[in-house]
Amino acid sequence: MNHDGVMMLQLLSVSLSQTFTVIGIPDTQNYSQFFPEIFRAQTQWVSEQKSVRDIQFVSHYGDVVSRGVPFREAYQLVGAV
Repeated sequence: MNHDGVMMLQLLSVSLSQTFTVIGIPDTQNYSQFFPEIFRAQTQWVSEQKSVRDIQFVSHYGDVVSRGVPFREAYQLVGAV
C-alpha cells in the first residue's frame, strides 16, 4: 500500500474510535408554542448532557416557530435560549 493509503487507514481508524452525540429535537414550533415546559426540559437536558455525552451538534425538525416572530424573541418566550 502506498503512503496515501496508509495515511487514509490511520485516519479512518482514528475516526471510527472517536464517538460523539448529535441531537435532533422534533416539532420545535409546536413545543415552543403549546408545550413550553417540555421544550424547556428538552433544551435543558441537552445543555446538562453536553459534556457527558460529548454533544457536538443540535438540530431541530420542522419549523422553528409557527408565527413569524424573530428567532431569539420566540425562544426567549419559553426561556430556551
